[in-house]
Amino acid sequence: MGTADIRPWVGTCAQVSPPNFGQAKTKEDARQALAAHMPRYESTIRNAADRGSELILFPEFMLGSGGGDLKGVLDYPGPEIEQVQKLAHKYKTYVGGNVYTRSRDFPGRYLNTSFLINKSGDIVLTYYRLHTYHSNSPHDFWQRFLDKVGIEGAFPDRKS
Repeated sequence: MGTADIRPWVGTCAQVSPPNFGQAKTKEDARQALAAHMPRYESTIRNAADRGSELILFPEFMLGSGGGDLKGVLDYPGPEIEQVQKLAHKYKTYVGGNVYTRSRDFPGRYLNTSFLINKSGDIVLTYYRLHTYHSNSPHDFWQRFLDKVGIEGAFPDRKS
């Protein structure tokens, strides 16, 4: 394939202030703070899609950091991610982001998780940060991690 075969496309890097979980006393308070923040994400995705963007990337901690007491750690997939999936589908664009997630595969652990959602609203790529200074890393339980996700899960590649 030569460069003449590559179709131009538009991508958007969106900077949206994440919700602040500092005032949250419970996990439910953190969920409510995030729910109140979701219209900002929809507005950003809609505006980028209206300008022809096919890929919208949000920064680390898109849906809030875990917080020092982990109130902001999300289920993955879970209701908050499902809302982002619905937005990707609604606006027919890829959406990428990063969140702290509880691990269903590794109970008692939370991971720094990046994801890519396609235009149909499906999660097509998940990456767990391998090198992190303040949260669990797959290196902390490397063999169990590889046994579960394989080397492809440790170093995912999305062919387009």
